[in-house]
This record gives sequence, structure tokens and C-alpha cells, in this order.
Amino acid sequence: MFDPVKIFSDIAVIRDLQFMYGARHFQYCELTQKTLTAGDSFLGMFPFTEQGQMNNGSVSTWTVSTIIWIGRKFDPAEITHSNLDETEEQKYERRLKYLRSLMETVLSDLCASSYVELLSARVFRELNKFDECTDVIGCELSFSYDPSYTN
Repeated sequence: MFDPVKIFSDIAVIRDLQFMYGARHFQYCELTQKTLTAGDSFLGMFPFTEQGQMNNGSVSTWTVSTIIWIGRKFDPAEITHSNLDETEEQKYERRLKYLRSLMETVLSDLCASSYVELLSARVFRELNKFDECTDVIGCELSFSYDPSYTN
């Protein structure tokens, strides 16, 4: 059986990211329990839905829809030089550009597997998530996989 959570957990290990799975409040709880220092990054995955494409009474392909987050804890003095008076462009340059690049890398890792096909991805940004001083680039995505594959 293919495990959609495991594929992102494996990518997190490869990319040296903390991995979290669950709804927003569970990820928040988990994030506050982890010891992240300034500059540490994480990959969060929200609960997913799956839709099967049927072929002669059996599922020939599953399509997964979920949201993933790539985030980084920041410390204005040490890492990102964030400031309440930053312009949008400065926020992007100082805090989000790196995360956007990392999101692209994670999506490329997902596409690199021969058993997964990325169908759509919509990237969005969120500043100052949680109380842990983290910035996030999110991605609503859907991908399909062959149900005969096991990861």
C-alpha cells in the first residue's frame, strides 16, 4: 500500500527538515514541543483526501489532495533581519524567497518518483505563523499514484 504521509516524511528526512502531520492545531502543538532554533526549517502536511479512479470495478489510480507547508523559525537579529517596518518586497527577499525555493525542491522530489504524478500545485505565503516566530510557504497540491505501488 502506498502511504501519502510517508512520502513527505521521507522527503523531510532527505532535506533535513522537521516533519509534522495533522491539522493546524496539531502542527502548532507539535511545533511548540520541538526545539527549533533560528534558521531551522520544517515540512508540515495537513490531512489528505483521496479519490479513486475506477476501472472495471477496481481502483486504477488514486488522486491525493492536501496542503503542505515549508516553514522556518526566524530570529530577526540573527537570521532574517525582519522588522515591523519591512516592505512587502523586503519580507519576500529576507524571509520568503528561501522558503519558496525549498518548496520547489520538495515538489521536485515528489515528482522525481516514477510512481507519483503531480497534477496541480498552488503556492501561497503566510508570515509570522504560530507563536514560534515562523514564516511559511504553503502549497495546495494534488497528485496521483498507482495503487499497486508500495513505498
